[in-house]
Amino acid sequence: MDEYSSTGSPQGCALSPIIFSIYTDQMRSTSEHIKIIKFADDTLVLELLRLHQPSELQQTISNIAKWCQDHDLLINASKTKALTFLNSRDDVMHPTLTINNTDTEVC
Repeated sequence: MDEYSSTGSPQGCALSPIIFSIYTDQMRSTSEHIKIIKFADDTLVLELLRLHQPSELQQTISNIAKWCQDHDLLINASKTKALTFLNSRDDVMHPTLTINNTDTEVC
């Protein structure tokens, strides 16, 4: 007998995106500058900053990782990408985002 039980819905099942959305409904941002968008089994975290405004993205990512750990969801940090769009010509340094001690790839 298996030592664990597998839960979830089969990949490709028509109900999988709905089930994921319902299961992750409580995973929300506490920042007014950050939006979390979920589709199927993917999650997009957006942060809109004004010039010289401090980022809250790493804290939000850490909160999401903790929420996922508490709710038995695994984040594949090696598939996670960080993408930055700038609306200025200033050279802005962006810190590497870390998920469960793994740095994300910056595109």
